[in-house]
Amino acid sequence: MAVAPYTLLEGSRVEAIALDPSMPDVIWFGSTTELARSADDGETAAAVNAVAKGSQNSLPSKMKPKGISVFADPTTGEETVFVSMGGGVARTRGIFRLLYSQSAAAWEAERVSSGPTREFQDFPKGAVKAAPSNPHILFAPYCQDSVLVSQEFGESGTWAVRMEGMTGFNIFGVTEDPSDANMVFCAAQNVIRRNISRLAGSFWDSNIIQLGQATANLRGGLIIDPQDGDRRLVAGGGGAATNVNGGVWLTTDGGENWERVLGSDATMKENPQIYAMTQHPDRSELVVVAGGLWMDMGTPGVWASLAKGDAGTFNHVLADGEYEALAPLGRLGDGATLVGGAAGLALLTIENGAVQAEKLVFSGGVITALAADANYAFAGTEDGGLFRCRLDDLQGGQGWTELTRATSEITAVAVSELRPGEIYLGTESDGVIRSLNDGVTFQTYDKGLESSELEVFCLLISSQGDRLYAGTLGGLAVRQLE
Repeated sequence: MAVAPYTLLEGSRVEAIALDPSMPDVIWFGSTTELARSADDGETAAAVNAVAKGSQNSLPSKMKPKGISVFADPTTGEETVFVSMGGGVARTRGIFRLLYSQSAAAWEAERVSSGPTREFQDFPKGAVKAAPSNPHILFAPYCQDSVLVSQEFGESGTWAVRMEGMTGFNIFGVTEDPSDANMVFCAAQNVIRRNISRLAGSFWDSNIIQLGQATANLRGGLIIDPQDGDRRLVAGGGGAATNVNGGVWLTTDGGENWERVLGSDATMKENPQIYAMTQHPDRSELVVVAGGLWMDMGTPGVWASLAKGDAGTFNHVLADGEYEALAPLGRLGDGATLVGGAAGLALLTIENGAVQAEKLVFSGGVITALAADANYAFAGTEDGGLFRCRLDDLQGGQGWTELTRATSEITAVAVSELRPGEIYLGTESDGVIRSLNDGVTFQTYDKGLESSELEVFCLLISSQGDRLYAGTLGGLAVRQLE
C-alpha cells in the first residue's frame, strides 16, 4: 500500500518517528516545525499543538527534535510521549513529556528535565529509551557523553545524571569528602559534580556554581572543610578567551549559595586567575591559593587566609609573579606550604599570627606541579622534569635531585603514605607515568586512557590508597591500584 506524503509535514524536515508495539496503529512524527500523530497505522496524521502544563515550558514553535519516544505508562497504561529537544535557548531544550488531557481536550507538554547542568550540557542527543526489565526506568542520551536516568517513568524532578567516569568534561580537580570517602567530587568548568558511592555506581549529581557575569573554569578545584562538610571553597580562572571571571567562592550550606571571597565582579580583568588551592591538613584555618594570568589579564601571585577563606581575609603574600602549584608540608609545622610557578619557589609559614613567605632556591625550571610526603618534596616542571628534595634541605636549596624527565609538561604529582615508594605523574600529553621503586625507574601507566584523557590536569590517590583518580581533558579516569 502506497501512502501519500502528509501535507502537514510537507516542506519541513522530519527528524524523528516513534511507535510502541503495545499501542497498535499509533505513530508519532516530529519535524523542525511541528509534531504529528497517526492513530491508524500511518494512513493519516494530525498535527499536535501541545499546550503547556501548568507553569512548565511548553514545546517551542521552532523545534529541533533529537528523538521521539512513545510508551504506554506502565502504571496507568496512558499513552505517553517524550520529545528530546536540542538547540535554541535554554528554555526550549531538554526532555518534554506529553500526555493527553481529557479536561483540556488537548495534549499537554511539560519539560521534565533540563539537562545535566542546565547550561552547556543541555543538549539531548537522541530518543528516550526504557529499560527492558523495568519500564519505569528511562534513559536519555545527552551531549558530553552523559546519560540522564529516571527511576520513575520520567516524572519531573526524577532525572539524574548517569556517567561512566565523568567522560566528556575537562576535570580540573578531584576531591574526596574528608568525613565520607564514598563521596567523590569533581571540579569541571563551572560545575561541581558528586558521586555518592565511591564510583561503585555511576550516578552523579551536580551543583552549578553561579559565577555572575562570566564562567570560570574551576582550575583551582574544590576543598571541603574537614570540620564542616557544608563549608566548601572553589577557585577558578583561565577559561575561554572571554573569561576573566577568576577568583575564589565560598559556600557554608553545602553548595546551595555561593559568595565570592576573592576577586570582584566590578574589577573582573584584574581578578586572580587561580590554578591551585589548598587547606592545610594540620592548620585548617590556613587556606592558600595560587594564580597567574589569563590572556594577559588578572593579578598573579599567592594569597593566604587564616580564617578558612572567609570574605575579606585573603592577604596577597606573594605578588612577584605567577604561581600555579601548592603542597602543604605537614612535618615542618607552622602551616608550612610550598608554592611554585614561573616566579620560582617559596615557603609559606605562620609567624606571629600572620603568613610569611620566604623565597627558596630552585634551578630546575618553571614549576608546574608540587607534592610532598613525610620526608620529601616533589616538583614537576614545564619541560617535563621531576625533582625531589628532602624536606630538611629545602631552605638550603642544594638538595634537589632530578628523578626522571617526561616528554611533556608534568601537570600533577601524587604520592601517599599508604603506598610508600610509589610516585604518580600526570602529564600534558603522555597520560600517567609512575614509579614503584621510589623514583629509580618510571613506566607509562596509561592503559585504558582515551586520546583526550592523555592530557591530565590533576591526580589523587584515594584516602584508602586503593585507587587513582585522574582529572583529564576527556573526563575523570579511575584506576584500581594493585
